[in-house]
Amino acid sequence: MTPGAIASIKSTSPRRQTFAETKRAWGLTALGAILALLTTEFVLSFLVSGWHYPKTPIREIRQYTEGVAISHFFPDGFGTYGNRLTGNPVLPGAPTVLVLGDSHVVQEAVRDHETVGGVVETLSRSQSKPVNVRQYGWYDAAAPTYIANAPQLLAAVHPQVVVILLNPTDFGREALDEGWYWLMKIHPDYSIDLVDVRLPDPSQGKLGKLRDFVGASHLMLALRRRSVLLFPGSSAPSRPPRPYARQAELPLVPRASIRGLKAAYGPLLTIAYLPFCKETCPTEQDQYETMMLAACQAEGVECVSTRPAMHADMEVNHRILRGFHNTDPGTNHLNADGLRVTGTVVWQQVSKRLQ
Repeated sequence: MTPGAIASIKSTSPRRQTFAETKRAWGLTALGAILALLTTEFVLSFLVSGWHYPKTPIREIRQYTEGVAISHFFPDGFGTYGNRLTGNPVLPGAPTVLVLGDSHVVQEAVRDHETVGGVVETLSRSQSKPVNVRQYGWYDAAAPTYIANAPQLLAAVHPQVVVILLNPTDFGREALDEGWYWLMKIHPDYSIDLVDVRLPDPSQGKLGKLRDFVGASHLMLALRRRSVLLFPGSSAPSRPPRPYARQAELPLVPRASIRGLKAAYGPLLTIAYLPFCKETCPTEQDQYETMMLAACQAEGVECVSTRPAMHADMEVNHRILRGFHNTDPGTNHLNADGLRVTGTVVWQQVSKRLQ
């Protein structure tokens, strides 16, 4: 070999060696990234899943942002996700109790048997007075949504008792111009006109395909949910602008809501009020509670507040009934203890109705 050839080999070998090492390093990096993604996907499969995917007869939601729970729904066309299952078997021939409400009925943050319906069923069966509960919740909903769905619900469920859970937000702008699904316009005589503000079915078209694609990945779904927490409203679907409701209608909301619910559900109706008891639960009624109970008396509707039971439970057991181990204490939704108290009050009312 000539001296020139030797010099050429010496000059090119380090470059080739460096290129090979770089290529190998990038390959190992890519492999490591893929393995990390697959591992994260596997771990998150135990914590995250969405209702809309896969499209099975029973839909499942796994979440960890408020509590850590797995919830199940039967998508029969009512509520945001469908019938919120109770974790108990359906008993043939037992009376049916229909429970309606907002996110306090959706309750992704607790297990099936910890929902209000699950508590009612468990208590009824332990006392040899078994009932079956069908429960439907709508996010950011108030009386107009429950009124609008009444004909179809009554025809499909044939309940012996209808229990509607209301809270302070139901007696403000949520019923007039801030809620989803249905709103109402109130006349001076407390009669109402329902206003349909439902958005197109998100399961259809390109948006539906996108949701299915995101929902198929636990990691992508987790990132989407995290972005919603970091940037509230960033992923909310756009909706047509709504005129600000007339201020004069606000004081009419409690009476109009109770009257409309009575007209929709008749003698089957029972209403339970859920106060926002936080670190403590004062015995004094809040303004909406007072207005609602007065409206119930005026309209001849059976209503009950869970405040006395919540106050007693907090005094005796020293447990906060709202909030979870991974949220601020006393905020947002009722936890399992709060739902147990609520379900117990509801069952006491239902059992009287069924005697």
